[in-house]
Amino acid sequence: MDSIEQKVGSFITQHKLLQQGQKVLVALSGGADSVCLLLIMKALGYDCHAAHCNFHLRGEESLRDEQFVTELCAQQNIPLYKTHFETLSYAKQHGVSIEMAARDLRYAYFECIIYEHCIPTLATGHHKDDKVETALLNMVRGTGIRGITSIKPQRQVSNSQSLSSNSLSSFNIIHPLLSLTHKEIIDYLTEKEQSWVEDSTNQDDDVARNIIRLNIIPQLERINPSATHNIITTIENLQEVERIYTSAIIHDIEMCLDADGVMNIQRLLSTVSPRSVLHEWLAGRGFNRSQEQNILQSAISGQSGKMFETTDERLLLDRDTLILESSQHFITPSDITIQRLPSDKVTIQVDSNHAYLDAAKVKGKLTIREAQPSDTFHPFGMKGRKLLSDFMTDRKLNLFQKRHQLVVCDSSDIAWLVGLRASECYRVDNSTTDVFVLTVREPLSVLPCSGERK
Repeated sequence: MDSIEQKVGSFITQHKLLQQGQKVLVALSGGADSVCLLLIMKALGYDCHAAHCNFHLRGEESLRDEQFVTELCAQQNIPLYKTHFETLSYAKQHGVSIEMAARDLRYAYFECIIYEHCIPTLATGHHKDDKVETALLNMVRGTGIRGITSIKPQRQVSNSQSLSSNSLSSFNIIHPLLSLTHKEIIDYLTEKEQSWVEDSTNQDDDVARNIIRLNIIPQLERINPSATHNIITTIENLQEVERIYTSAIIHDIEMCLDADGVMNIQRLLSTVSPRSVLHEWLAGRGFNRSQEQNILQSAISGQSGKMFETTDERLLLDRDTLILESSQHFITPSDITIQRLPSDKVTIQVDSNHAYLDAAKVKGKLTIREAQPSDTFHPFGMKGRKLLSDFMTDRKLNLFQKRHQLVVCDSSDIAWLVGLRASECYRVDNSTTDVFVLTVREPLSVLPCSGERK
């Protein structure tokens, strides 16, 4: 076996990227990197399939690339999946750059192939030089430790499609050529007398990544000929640091979260780096660095009641906790059912999801609405009336929960503070003949606003 092939095979084994003979989808553009990847993966005995996207961005050159990969896969007897995209139209419609549009379209197509044909792994041709470029680009744009550690050997992607008949719940994206430099790739193809196609846009010096590759890295190598090698070594060292960081952050987040999923401020502030813990807890929820700094400062100064918002989420500083809200977790009127049944057909369940009203005591029609600050009711089992706001405060409901709290009313009074307490005025007793049974379809959680941990 060729030494380059052995090197890639050892890298795959070291990082447990694939099992011997496993089916793998190779992202095949026709460039040197992807062609090298395809040949090596086949030489190593993997069941290779290939996928090619024509983005129609380079005119005849795009058609040339498609023709090349078609002929290559036919020569190598490798199944090929192809598609065409109107990339410019997609970018304009979604308000994204052409580069981002191509990336979104490419990976969406790969994912479709993966789940349709049950291929558990996608392999791309990223190599050591890409790793250096990505680290430098991320630093220029502003990044944390994960950005500096650049491209990892593999990552797992959850199934975002509704293909119930498919057994795959996730797939892996792997980068076996991270063990090679671009020069090693070219040398391998030259030795094998294997041609490839060149993307002319790779020489455009108005693209950020090209500027780094064509201008920045050569200048760094003028300072030190081993610059690229040393940057890679630094990245690998930082990857080890990242493992320690991740382990510590997971521990601290778990330590700071209460059982109901809210962040305890005092425990947060007692960690080695409250800012890092908060950042990782909020990761992926749309909060920017400035908001995170304001949240932390507000927590330190005890500004209870202060709220921070993103497009999809809101965070509330409530007394000594930080609480995330997702509206999909709150009970809505459509979640509540009302049935009128003879009393002898009713089995009373004592839980937060049910309420039982004597139908004869109900005046007019039952309706559902949000609680108002001035509302009062007569809590079941208690003497006299009470403000709903006081009742909810006594039960330590936060501002989010109070704002979304529903009540069931008749024409004159509140019959049920949903999920909390029915009214004494509608108590079922021995004289009751008919009962209104009120039910929440889904079980209520103690805190409906805690998000999934990232």
